[in-house]
Amino acid sequence: VASNNDFSPAVYDGEVADTVLSIGGLNFSTTYYWRVKSLNAGGESNWSSRAEFTTGAAQAGLPTLASPQNNATSTDTSLSFTWNAGENAVSYEIQVASDVEFNSVLREKSNVSGTSITFDDFEHEARYYWRVRTNAENTTSGWSSTFNFTTLEKENKPPVVENPMGSISLSEDFGDSTVVDLKTVFSDDQTSQLSFELIDFTEQIFTAVINENSELILTSIEDQFGNAKVVVSASDEDGASIQDTLDVTIDPVNDLPEFVQIPDTVRFTS
Repeated sequence: VASNNDFSPAVYDGEVADTVLSIGGLNFSTTYYWRVKSLNAGGESNWSSRAEFTTGAAQAGLPTLASPQNNATSTDTSLSFTWNAGENAVSYEIQVASDVEFNSVLREKSNVSGTSITFDDFEHEARYYWRVRTNAENTTSGWSSTFNFTTLEKENKPPVVENPMGSISLSEDFGDSTVVDLKTVFSDDQTSQLSFELIDFTEQIFTAVINENSELILTSIEDQFGNAKVVVSASDEDGASIQDTLDVTIDPVNDLPEFVQIPDTVRFTS
């Protein structure tokens, strides 16, 4: 038995006492050639005429689902699906549906080369069903067992301080100063709509406001200096909030003397 018609090399070459022989370990989807000759005490015959056969295609093994596990729950709407490899797999096909009969398939992907894939934008508070099948070279397995998972109510995460305000030093009687754009201080990956509020302002040695462009503006008060803190809160549309503090130092300035009163007449004597 050989995979080429000149029988070199042979995948099997041996003596058999019967007229039937079983051979294992052959390749799938491969043409083989075979021939037989007789042996006895007096010698051996010529080879029979050559015959050939072709082995069948590799059968696609059934994959087994791994994650999300059956009856799993998740607050995420972006989920990674993983499964265990099916035998002789070349690629996989996955379906995600809103019903167990898969009449309403919401996500579907063919020719997945690995054993995982991520789908985004699932709805909150919904149940989904998923399954996978294996594609071998020329065959496709049946569908795996079906798992279901449920997405939960949206979890509101508060904003975060991405670039803390830190501290700033200004000179006495500095006038107006745009200290920071609060949109660069705070961020929220669930929304771009944040509202800002001054919630604590110690030591009134200057004034502080947040303008319509979400900028923190400080304005000096004449002849005032020292240290103060400005605390700003950022809130999302659902009320989740976070705070950040700006430490402000107003450095004194040595002012020139001033005339308090100038007399109408000055008399000098010698």
